[in-house]
Formats: sequence, C-alpha cells, structure tokens
Amino acid sequence: MFRKILSFNIILISFLAAAQNNLTATQLKTKITNNSKLYKNNIDEAYKELNGLLKQTVILKDSISEMKLLDRKCRYFYSKNMMDSLIITSENLRKKSSLYKDIYFEAMSNIYIAEIYSINKFPDKAISYLNSAYQILQKDESNSKKIFYAKSNVLNSFANVYLDKNQPKEALKKIYEEIESGKILKDKNERDNFQYLNYANLANIYIQINSDSAYHYAKKSILIKPSDVIDDKSMIDNYSVIGNVYKDKKDYKNSIKNFHKALFISNKNGTELNNNW
Repeated sequence: MFRKILSFNIILISFLAAAQNNLTATQLKTKITNNSKLYKNNIDEAYKELNGLLKQTVILKDSISEMKLLDRKCRYFYSKNMMDSLIITSENLRKKSSLYKDIYFEAMSNIYIAEIYSINKFPDKAISYLNSAYQILQKDESNSKKIFYAKSNVLNSFANVYLDKNQPKEALKKIYEEIESGKILKDKNERDNFQYLNYANLANIYIQINSDSAYHYAKKSILIKPSDVIDDKSMIDNYSVIGNVYKDKKDYKNSIKNFHKALFISNKNGTELNNNW
C-alpha cells in the first residue's frame, strides 16, 4: 500500500551565497534560485542538479547554501518515499546544522528523522525526535517566518505519526492546531497558500473516517489555492480524495474524472502517485 504522507508547508528562503569570489558567489546564488523555481515545477529535473550545486557550496565554504540544498534533497527523498536515501541525507543535514549552529535546519533534520522512524513503525522514537525539534525551535527568539513554518512542520509530522499509529482523530487535532496558528499571517496570499495545504491534509485524513468532511475540505483547499501557486502534491491529494468519495458513491464517471486530474498533475511535476487508483 502506498503510504499517504501529508504535505509540508515550505518557506522558500532567499539568501546571498557567501564566498570570497563574488562572481562565483553570484553565479551560485542564481543557480540555486533557478533550481528552487524548477523544484516547484518538476522535482525530478530539479533533483538532477542538486549534487553539482552541493559540490560548489563546499568549494565556496558556503554553509547556508549547503544546508539549504541538503534540506531540498531530504524533501525530494521524503516526497518519493525513498527512506534509505532520506536516512543518509537527513543525518548529514543534522550533523552539518549542529556544526554550523543553525536552529532551523537542525530542527528540520529531526523532523525528517522522526518521519523515518514513524514509517518504520517506531512511533515513540518519532515522537522523541519531534519533541527535540520543537525544543530546538523554542530557542529561537527572532519570531522569524522560517521558524514559524518549521513549527508548523512539527505539527504536521506529529499528525503523520498519529496516522501511522492509526489514530486519525489525534492527527486531525494537530492539523487544526496548525490551521489556527496560520491566523497570524497577515498577507492574504501567503495565508491562503498556507491553509490550502492544511485543508488538503485535513481531506487526506478525513477520507479515512468521514467522506463528507473529506470532500468538503478537498473542495475548500481547491477553492482557496492562490492562482499563482502551481499545482502540486496537495492538489493531487485533493483530486484523489474527491475521486475516492465519488468511487464510494459508485459515481464512477466523476471518480475517474478526478483521478485523471490527479494523474495529469503527477505526470507533469513528477510527484509519486498510486497509479492503481
């Protein structure tokens, strides 16, 4: 059975690559920015560039860029359910972030490790790493946007652990807590993008316990998605949930219609999908 993992809220962090050679630093910054844009459209193509970019960050001794790209690799392996590769990369990120004393990436590495333990049926260990991630984030006093998103990802990962423990109602509590936290976002477009992912996650959980609620939140997610946000895994989940709701109602025409929408997005951006549906 293909494991349905909930979507992380991702903040795209912009930064200047620090290096002695300004021209090389500028080129590296441009390449990383372009890779970030490509990652939104096709994660497979973006992944092909990561190892080369990582080598350049090491040459330039650019620790921030190095951790950012390691985090991007983790997200790729996570989205592809490639747990062996995720183990190696997340441990590498944890060591690097601890060495460089970076709270954000150290917390993210703990979140990825927690997901690995959860998937491999060690929920207590997963919860331990999530608690560590939260404690690390509590050390930050800047109230920065990236810390806010990291905390939301801790809640998201707690929800994934509860799903693995077959406790969907507990998972729902964490996503609702995440939705509540999003009220502090002042920019409407950013807030809608944040909640678009959360509503898709709610739909993904409710499909296990209440099809009407699943359909409601999938539709709400689709409705709230900002027009400038490219269709991604969350939109795949929305159409898949709706397809399952129609299938259970034996409305096979609408079921297949929505499954094909999910498949179209999957083929377009490289996101894994249970094609048997």
